[in-house]
Amino acid sequence: MEQTKGWYRSGKALLEQMKKGCVSPRELSLWYLGQAGFALALGGQRVLLDPVFADMKDQSGASRRNYPAPFEAKDAAFADWIFCTHDHGDHLNLDTLLPIAKAQPTTVFVVPEPAWEKVVEAGLSADKIIGAKAGEPIIMGQLCCTPVPAAHESYETDSQGNFCCLGYHFSFADHFGPSLYHCGDTVLTRRLVDDLRALGKLDVLLAPINGADLKRREQGIIGNMNPREAADLSQMVGAELTIPYHYDMIMGNTENPLAFASAMERWYPDQPYQIPRLGERILYRRE
Repeated sequence: MEQTKGWYRSGKALLEQMKKGCVSPRELSLWYLGQAGFALALGGQRVLLDPVFADMKDQSGASRRNYPAPFEAKDAAFADWIFCTHDHGDHLNLDTLLPIAKAQPTTVFVVPEPAWEKVVEAGLSADKIIGAKAGEPIIMGQLCCTPVPAAHESYETDSQGNFCCLGYHFSFADHFGPSLYHCGDTVLTRRLVDDLRALGKLDVLLAPINGADLKRREQGIIGNMNPREAADLSQMVGAELTIPYHYDMIMGNTENPLAFASAMERWYPDQPYQIPRLGERILYRRE
């Protein structure tokens, strides 16, 4: 198997597996791509969430990545949809999005409405970009995506009241297949719990765990929920499977995923979770 340092599966092997999608139309295939990045195959759609397939450098020009990308951005042209949760470079990465758009003009990009103008000015085709607004469903064939407000330490809106940070809830329109929620970057709030409960049964929850603290705030690093809070969210919304993220890619902003496992084992031992390796596929089918 072709491998890149730090990756269970990468390069051609990973790309071919993601292109194949699901074994069954009602199955969910999911791959962890580092930081907040995931690939999904669900309902006949191939989706990328917060992909970063480019280097990220600090002000001195040094790389901030703890491991390389699994392949070049242009090779991700298999994606039907790409969703970005907010306008930070480790979530909305133009060095990733632009090569994909050039290689595959049919890919649809979804960004929060306040980021729409930025990505158009960067060179993405306006007719292939959807400015997502909280509570306004996006129809994707058999699937429906509902954007949910996210509090990246706090809820932030533009002058029109559109949320700058979002999470995305994916479900089948007929409710017979699995559902998934990607939190984006957020702290744990009562509103988030209530919003997710209102959307019905949740099969797969993807949640950040890197936390927040004074030291990182003073470096301009805005935080998220911590491992215990991610475990709390999993239990509060009754997720059938919870997968942590946002703990490994960026130097100075990491967390030990075993802290999340410890919280789950101590406080919610009956709550299922999984910590995938980079490039590892997880198959989920609703029982």
